[in-house]
Order: sequence, then structure tokens, then C-alpha cells
Amino acid sequence: EGYLLIITKKHLNSMAELNIEQLNELNVLINMLSELAERVYGIAPVLFEHGSAPLEVNMNAQSSINHAHMHLVPFKLENSDKIIREADMKMFNGINCLNEFQGVSYVYYRTQQKKEYITVNQSLPRQYMRRKIALDSNESDKWDWRKNSFIENVKNTIISYQEILNNKNYSNQA
Repeated sequence: EGYLLIITKKHLNSMAELNIEQLNELNVLINMLSELAERVYGIAPVLFEHGSAPLEVNMNAQSSINHAHMHLVPFKLENSDKIIREADMKMFNGINCLNEFQGVSYVYYRTQQKKEYITVNQSLPRQYMRRKIALDSNESDKWDWRKNSFIENVKNTIISYQEILNNKNYSNQA
């Protein structure tokens, strides 16, 4: 519950195709939604993207959906250090520099402590981060969104966010 996807209106293969102004706007949106998720669920979210190169460049793209989308998940990921090592992730200068990876498949990851990492490790399986979150939540078979719709979680997420957004005290602070 609480899982959000941030998607672009215009078709892009990954968030790396955004220009610097759009990346700045994305960063503001991510920070706003992260604060909201933390307020609703009491936990800072992790953020990730399986950025895809254009299909004509890489037919083995790591993303299952060839359209830019970032995952914001309010979840305490216990095996974060292991994921960073296993995926050969490197510290990253921030979302505003993501366009340096345009045309390349990558995995971007922001920890709950807002430390940012990126890897271009092409040996990672599809939906790598979803698999790791499922494994960490003791539901290792639930990573595949095609097989698990989580309709009740979607409904509960909408209700939870609506409740706080409808709260006049929160609206005045935002």
C-alpha cells in the first residue's frame, strides 16, 4: 500500500530523456510526494527507475514498460546495502544529472536516507528493484505486476492519500 508511479505525459523511454528544467520539476515533485508518503505511512519512501534505452538501441532493456516511470514506495528496505553492492551501484549526483544517462539502460535508486545511486549493470534481471522489495517483504513471488494486480492496495492507497490531502491543515501547509 502507498506505492506510487510517477509517469511522463509525453512518451519517453526513461526519465533521462527529460531536459534540465523538467528534471528540476521532477525533483520538486518527488520531494513533495515523498513528504506526503512519509506523512501518510510514517516511513520515508524508496525511489527507483529501471530506465530503458530506446528499443532500437537495446532489445534487452531492463524495464518491462517502455515508457518513463519512477516508482515511489513507502517501505523500509532492509537489504539496501546488499542491493547496492550486488547491482554494482555507484553514488550519484542527483536526479538533476539523470540526463547524463540518456540512451542507456540503467537502474536509478534513492534510499530512504535520500542517498542516490545508479548502475548500468546490464546483467540485472527485469524488474530488479521490484523483486528486491518483494523479497525483503517476504513476498518474493509478488514482484510481477502482471500476475499480481493488488487492486485492494490500490484502493487503500487512494483512500489514504485522499484523507490527508483533504485535511485542511495539510492543504494550508503545502
